[in-house]
Amino acid sequence: LFFFMFSNEKHIFGMPFFLTKLSSYKISFIDSAINKATLQEDITVYRNTGEQELNAAKDFLQHTLGLDLNSLDGIKDFDKYINKAISLVNNSINKTNTALAYTSTSLQKNGVFSGSAIRMEIKVPKGG
Repeated sequence: LFFFMFSNEKHIFGMPFFLTKLSSYKISFIDSAINKATLQEDITVYRNTGEQELNAAKDFLQHTLGLDLNSLDGIKDFDKYINKAISLVNNSINKTNTALAYTSTSLQKNGVFSGSAIRMEIKVPKGG
């Protein structure tokens, strides 16, 4: 998916803007699009991922999902590690978490990345 962004001053896609300036344009662009729509019913969206993303996004997940992933550090025994990780995830089920970020999701449970080791099912409430 490619899109081009324009400002009143000049075309900014591909221009040498500072990353923070470009990021603020992207965020404003996405915010504007989302704010123009209202979700008419509760839906479930899916995010399929692997352990590499979860490990790389450790701080994001800790703040977003409230998971204490630091508690997994140092566990050498695979079974203990998996059981502790499952326990952490189970403790976050049916809790409301707010992510102050954008991420890609799918309306289809068995999408392109459905073979990934981890699937997050995210309940999105109706409204605007």
